[in-house]
Amino acid sequence: MYYVRIDGSATEIDNFELGKQIKQLLANQASIASVSASYTSPLQMGWQNYLYDQNIALIGIVSLSFYDEDGFTALSLPLEQGSRFTPIMASGSDNNEIILSASLAKRLYKDENPIGQTLYADREVPRKVVGVVSDIYVPTGNRGYTLERYYLPVTEGSTSFIIKGNTELSKAQLTHALKVIHPSLNFAFFEPVDDMLTQRLRQTWLQAMLTVALLALTLSLAGAGIYGVLNYSVQMRRYELGIHLSLGAHTHKLIAQVLKQSLTPVMIGLGVSALTVALGYGILTKISTTAISVSWFAVIVTIPIMLLIALIASYLPVQRVIRQDPIKALRNE
Repeated sequence: MYYVRIDGSATEIDNFELGKQIKQLLANQASIASVSASYTSPLQMGWQNYLYDQNIALIGIVSLSFYDEDGFTALSLPLEQGSRFTPIMASGSDNNEIILSASLAKRLYKDENPIGQTLYADREVPRKVVGVVSDIYVPTGNRGYTLERYYLPVTEGSTSFIIKGNTELSKAQLTHALKVIHPSLNFAFFEPVDDMLTQRLRQTWLQAMLTVALLALTLSLAGAGIYGVLNYSVQMRRYELGIHLSLGAHTHKLIAQVLKQSLTPVMIGLGVSALTVALGYGILTKISTTAISVSWFAVIVTIPIMLLIALIASYLPVQRVIRQDPIKALRNE
């Protein structure tokens, strides 16, 4: 699969007509299986727009992409229900159709048939749901993999295309073919989608590594702070522990008492933090028009790590005191 963008600025041909001619020429090439006009590459599906129900009540802000009638064939994205877009025959005309991803259709209509339902993308033009396509997994920045999206037809001329090839495509050969339409036509961008995806994933990997490093640093600093405070607290109680040991206190009861007293403020702090996060998340999801994502896995993992650090910080100092002669603790040695 390739994404190409053709520079037709030096031609006098109407942009809509130019796009139709280029698409037809590319589709006639033996090395090309399918061609679709598009405003962006298949990896740039991060556009978001409002979506309204049949009563023009806001459903939310949903990811949006534009393709022509051959878009899902070029993307190898199968239709699960309905049909593809009706071809646009003139510049500026609109078939008033909309196609939904499977995840969005399931959320909006559950077990009801979405085909024929009415939705609005701009509160003015009613659009008929004509199809449902499979979800597509495309990294969309900090939103991760957004599966809920809808598709609108390309209504204006576009000289950007998604090409599904039968074999590896030759840029020089296709450039030569474009000269049949106009001598000035050239590829402003010509790139295999696999190469674009590799670059996108490399950037995502670097961002992920940087995020992990910062999280590890934050966790280490928090752990060091907890360890330092609790270790100092136990050390300050060496004289008290020495007295208990001299009077014959059981070591396991002494350890349990110290751990309980040390872990209590830590547990309270973690509980208050978790409650604050939950309340903040609940409030933001109600007042925000964009999706709020929280890594609950990170939250769940962080809590036991903090508890483990607090346990170690409390246990090791008291264990050292217990193993020594109680006289040394009484002398504060």
